[in-house]
Amino acid sequence: SKGKQLTLGLACLTAKQAHVLDAFKGDLNIRIRRLPPAVASILGRRSGNLSMNGLKHLSAKAARRLMKHRGPIEMRGLKRISLDAARALVRVKGGVELSGLESISAGVATELIKMPGCLDLSGLKEMSDGAAKALSACRNHVLLYRLRDLSSRQVAILLPKYVSRTLHVAELGLVYEYMEEAWREVRVSGRLSSRRDTA
Repeated sequence: SKGKQLTLGLACLTAKQAHVLDAFKGDLNIRIRRLPPAVASILGRRSGNLSMNGLKHLSAKAARRLMKHRGPIEMRGLKRISLDAARALVRVKGGVELSGLESISAGVATELIKMPGCLDLSGLKEMSDGAAKALSACRNHVLLYRLRDLSSRQVAILLPKYVSRTLHVAELGLVYEYMEEAWREVRVSGRLSSRRDTA
């Protein structure tokens, strides 16, 4: 019934089984590891929360079939997604949680910043300068809690967003230390320059 949740521990889901789920109008939590486009088409017609955190791969074709889904989608098991898949997912009303992504290209980052709401990329372990530049342009909050290594260039790119408190990193991680040190240097440099100006 509406307002309830159905959890299915199925490793795979057929189109026929997905059609049966149409009768259930609540939130759906299925632990499938792959998503055939035919099944994605049926799930894409649903409303409410859709959790598929066991999914390990998402084709661009399946991603496009999910675009019409009305409500948030969780796919925390994905480690990587293609540019075409990212382009499709940002069109999902309600947003898509991809906190399991371990790396993203600059192109994927450019698409993901269009996602409504907070962009949770807590699973990222590495990223390119291009990806950092794209994330710095995100208007919403960005979570990078597991990122442990940034180049000095990436710190410089992301620092303004960190200072504005819309970039969140782990307080015990190296990234946090790099950001805090860079911010301290900026503040000291600002004070020094102001003193010279008034001297």
